[in-house]
Amino acid sequence: MGSQAPPDAELFVSREMKILPLAVCFFGFALGIFAQTDDLQRQLTAQQEQQANSELTRLQSSDVETRRDAVSNLRLMENAAAARVAATALSDKSEIVRAVACEAVSYTTDEEAARFLIPLLLPTEKSEYVRREAAFALGEALSKSAVPALIQVLQTDKKPSVRAAAAVSLGKIADERAIESLSQTLLLPDNKKNRRLVDEFVRRSAARALGEIRKKEAVPTLIAVLRDSSNADDVRREAAFALGLIADQSAINVLQENTNAQDYLLAEIARNALQRIRDSVVGNQQLNAK
Repeated sequence: MGSQAPPDAELFVSREMKILPLAVCFFGFALGIFAQTDDLQRQLTAQQEQQANSELTRLQSSDVETRRDAVSNLRLMENAAAARVAATALSDKSEIVRAVACEAVSYTTDEEAARFLIPLLLPTEKSEYVRREAAFALGEALSKSAVPALIQVLQTDKKPSVRAAAAVSLGKIADERAIESLSQTLLLPDNKKNRRLVDEFVRRSAARALGEIRKKEAVPTLIAVLRDSSNADDVRREAAFALGLIADQSAINVLQENTNAQDYLLAEIARNALQRIRDSVVGNQQLNAK
């Protein structure tokens, strides 16, 4: 997941900008609740606590680059408590600081990531960059709690990059509730009415996501996409790859049809997908024999 700012990212803010005192209270809360943690949310060591305190102070700087660097350092700690401190920067006036904070927050729990990041998916967040990073971060957090919100983004956000990020994350989370909306995205007719929503990269991402969910309910959609020669080459390649991930035998015929496709990349992907299906069948037979 990238955190590089777009060319028009805000670089400076007024030196009169004030950081809410809530940040200090929030940091105390983040550390205080860490008495009961598991391996995924390990307690801060004394050294980490000192660093987190230092970064919290830097988050109150009037300089954007200082705040961005502070959030980045908190992210590099890969720790849920540090991520909760970074979450205080989600309301920063600078979009690059908010975007980096999104990535840091992915180290919290499923429910916390959803609570912190879903508000940044809404139209009230004007930055495409931030909405995109929030969507990616929810996938990194494997936040099943965020699936309905990500589906909504996939269906309605005006920016293809944000919709594609939502599709990617739905694939990472691998929740079958997303199959219907991902399938609709792939099958949406490319006409004047749908022109705003039909985007090749979004469709590629949706196809890959269906494969990563690994449910046979997605197979008919992927077969239809692969068989339709009017689809972009990359979309058909992703459909073939996804069929290999799902490894359902009902896809054998359409994959065989494409093993000698003029698009040599599609042909190779189809052959590899067929091999995955064969390996899956053999594996299942061996399991049944035991």
